[in-house]
Amino acid sequence: MFGIGISELVVIFLVALLVLGPDQLPKVARKLAQFFSEFRKLNEDLRLNLMSASNDIIATQDKAPRNAVARGQIIETKVLEIIAESKDHPNEGNNLHG
Repeated sequence: MFGIGISELVVIFLVALLVLGPDQLPKVARKLAQFFSEFRKLNEDLRLNLMSASNDIIATQDKAPRNAVARGQIIETKVLEIIAESKDHPNEGNNLHG
């Protein structure tokens, strides 16, 4: 826990006992415990939200190439249809050859 050993914890407890007194020490300890509990909950919530957002981004990226390929195939099909129509009706539309 934070790289603090038993002896350091005892020293911190004794200093806190001298500074706060025996009446205030339990109240302060409870407040600190509540603070750290709330901090852990917020940290876990943040971690879960970041993981969810990360998973959403990954899922979107996984779908993107397939969608791009599908759009490319649709465009290619339409271009081929236009070319085929222009061969069937060479005098219609814009004549680029003069």
